[in-house]
Amino acid sequence: MSNSLMKKYRPQMILFFIIVIEALIMIGLVQYRSYIVKKQEEEAANPQTPHSSAAIQENHTTGSDESPSPEEITTLDNIPVRDKNAGENAHTKDDVRIVCLDPALGGYEKGNTSQTPAAMTESEYNLEFAQLIKKELNSQNVVVYMTREENKYVEDTERSDLANNVYADLMVTLTRNSYNGIDERSGMTVWVHRKRPKTSDAAAKLILHELEAAGAQINTVDAGTAKSTEEDYYTNSQCIGPSLVLGMGSVLNRSDIRDYEENKEAYAKAVAKAIVQWMDNQGL
Repeated sequence: MSNSLMKKYRPQMILFFIIVIEALIMIGLVQYRSYIVKKQEEEAANPQTPHSSAAIQENHTTGSDESPSPEEITTLDNIPVRDKNAGENAHTKDDVRIVCLDPALGGYEKGNTSQTPAAMTESEYNLEFAQLIKKELNSQNVVVYMTREENKYVEDTERSDLANNVYADLMVTLTRNSYNGIDERSGMTVWVHRKRPKTSDAAAKLILHELEAAGAQINTVDAGTAKSTEEDYYTNSQCIGPSLVLGMGSVLNRSDIRDYEENKEAYAKAVAKAIVQWMDNQGL
């Protein structure tokens, strides 16, 4: 085509290309709208995914047969985080009994090792005792969530997030204490928040009472931490519902470890009994 013809028909050519581009855009928009409509229809037919927040909430707020069975053990995987601004009594919204057991440490955080033939770490003791308590609670129709079920590292935020999200009636952190390398202090202690909330305090006292009845050496219910009355354990400070930290004696005290090894099943039953009694008292 000669330059003169191109100049003559240039406006028409430009208009033609504009029309073609607009047509392609319109076709694309129509196809995209059809895709969106199809996706909305599919979501309407399947409104909840297995791990959606709404699905988990419904399981704990209805009395249907779909509520978690007592044998179910759910950990951190795919658990969404609940709104931290929920009311302090939001944990009671479900109609099943739920406990969150939190074995402290894990993974590279092993803690000290007992100076006994078993030579177990604090992390191992915490997990073992949590599993024993879980078994007893399951047998009494209590749903148990564990922050860890194996030797793995778990962030503090994940621990409290799990308890808050599942509306736990009570969170129990299980720990051993090294007392900065000193084995002088022995016996079992429970720590609650410095404000000593009544519900947490009541659970702590019942647990120590039942442990004492089972033959354990106990101390008192303390507020704060083992090192300071001006600080709180993370789970006690972040849990919306009742929570406590149960210290099962010093891992460096041989008498504490020997007592635990000889009576761990009985002590697990005592803790579970106390928790169930506390739930009865709370009307849960």
